[in-house]
Amino acid sequence: SVPDQAVSAVTADADEMAEGTAPPASSAEPDVATLELGALRSAKRFYLKAMLSVPSMARARAMLETLPPEKRLAQTCNIEALAQIGNAGEGFAPDIVMAEAYARSEMTGTRVAASGAIFRSGERWYGLAFDCTLSDDLQSVTAFSYRLGADVTDAVLARLSKT
Repeated sequence: SVPDQAVSAVTADADEMAEGTAPPASSAEPDVATLELGALRSAKRFYLKAMLSVPSMARARAMLETLPPEKRLAQTCNIEALAQIGNAGEGFAPDIVMAEAYARSEMTGTRVAASGAIFRSGERWYGLAFDCTLSDDLQSVTAFSYRLGADVTDAVLARLSKT
C-alpha cells in the first residue's frame, strides 16, 4: 500500500528526511529527460491526512512535528506527492520523492513549487513536477497539482556513478 511505502520514504534516514533532496545537477550536464513532462493534473482529493493516520506512519508523524516549518512544508508535500502518484491509477507504487533532484524548489509561504523532482517506483526513476500548498498551520493540503515525467533511470544512475 502507498502509506507503508511512504513510511520507508519518510523515515529512511533523519538526515535524508530533513533534506529530501539529491545533489543538484551540474549546469554543464542538464538532464533533458526531466523536462519531458506530461499533462498538468490538479488533485481533486488530498491524501495527507489518510497517509499520516496509518499506524505505520507514527514515526513519520513524530518526525514531521520536530522539523522547522520550511522542512516540514517540503516533507509534507513530498508525502502528498507519493500519495497522488500512487493513487493516479497508472500502476506506479512510489516509495521516494526527491523534490530537488534537478532544480531547487521554490518556497513561498506555505507553497512549494518543485519543477525538477523525481520519484522512484519499483526499480525505475521518473521525472516529476509538482505544486503543493498547505494550510497556514502546515497540517493539511489545500492545493496540489503535478505532471508526471519520462523514465529518467539511466540519467539518475549515470549521475550516481559520478559521485
